[in-house]
Amino acid sequence: MAPSPGQQESYGAPPDRRHIPRWLIVLWSIGIAVLVFFGGIMVGLLAERDRHEDAVVLSEDWQELGTVIEHLERDSYYRPGAGAEADAWREELERRAIEGLLEGSGDNRAAFLPPAEAARSSAALTGEYEGIGVSIAENDQNEIEVVSVMLDSPAQRADVRVGDVVETVEGTPIPAGELETASNLLRGGAGTDVEIALSRPGGEPYELTLTRERISTGETTVAYRFFPEEDLAIISISLVALTTTEELDTALEHAEEDGAGQLVLDLRGNPGGWVSEATKVVGRFVDHEEGPALLEDTWPAGGGMIPLDIDGDGAERFDGEMLVLVDQHTASASEIVASALQYYDRAVVVGQPSFGKGSVQRVYDLDSGESLRLTVAEWFTPGEEPLEGIGVTPDVELEDSTSSLEELVPTLDDVLGGE
Repeated sequence: MAPSPGQQESYGAPPDRRHIPRWLIVLWSIGIAVLVFFGGIMVGLLAERDRHEDAVVLSEDWQELGTVIEHLERDSYYRPGAGAEADAWREELERRAIEGLLEGSGDNRAAFLPPAEAARSSAALTGEYEGIGVSIAENDQNEIEVVSVMLDSPAQRADVRVGDVVETVEGTPIPAGELETASNLLRGGAGTDVEIALSRPGGEPYELTLTRERISTGETTVAYRFFPEEDLAIISISLVALTTTEELDTALEHAEEDGAGQLVLDLRGNPGGWVSEATKVVGRFVDHEEGPALLEDTWPAGGGMIPLDIDGDGAERFDGEMLVLVDQHTASASEIVASALQYYDRAVVVGQPSFGKGSVQRVYDLDSGESLRLTVAEWFTPGEEPLEGIGVTPDVELEDSTSSLEELVPTLDDVLGGE
């Protein structure tokens, strides 16, 4: 029905309150009050969130650190304004804070790796890069020294040896401690040449021109040599990789075919690798019933060590006389092998004290591209002796273990003959 003159039509207007029950009006008022109340709480929470959106949320034990960060962000006279400068300032503060935490953690192998170094570390772990096939490190004199040489690499074919010091790369002198400079200069595209000058302890610098190749640590880690006049087989293991025991089995088959009665396991310059493979290498020479290959301690405060068994893997064991050759660059998983063979009186250890790397590092990749490296466990010998910082002490120490196999054979033969 159309509205009468003077009466306006109102759509959606509330009905006349005179026709609404009183209890409904009260209920409606209470509902509005409740909505206003909770609405106020939400507004307050949102405002509080906005006010503290840059605050660091830390556990109760770390509140002082969070408070320091808040004061730096809000009150420091030297804080930059907004933009790229402020972002760089915060990144620098964060990096220094992380490095300070790691330095005070007691973990001397912990590290916070920036993206470029994290990428290089990842490439080393995956086992593929382009270069000449050497690993380098700082020695006690801060010189850049060759610590391992990959089998069948440009460096090995040119007779570059563990212990050689890198003097120049592409005519650029390598100052003491400049490990990153040397590493960057040595690497390059496969097929390109690099000129290097090296010095050998007790000798003059010598120069080489090497052609870089794609190096894959997973291709060949075991080399075999037989010296018939001494009835001596030498098996060199450059890295304890996932293919090492398979390659070792092939080398042991060659030793059997050659009728070798004596064996040298050359672990010089071996930086380590997979502990699971190390237990299998031990299993090629020691029965698993003898005991564990090593003990692993995941938390000193927790007490107790976990035995990791020798893994015979169903392979035939070599029962002849043997010795293990080590040097100051024998590290990590290769030290597990040497220490187990020594502990079970399976082999005479000859050379120089090993590196002393008996700790396990785990790498955590961060979303920002950096990586965090932390020690999560330590390894001990079957006799519960620590490897970290101590290493394996040879039964027979050599003044110089950097000589070639041909030069070492007479000495090794004498040691074996004297047993």
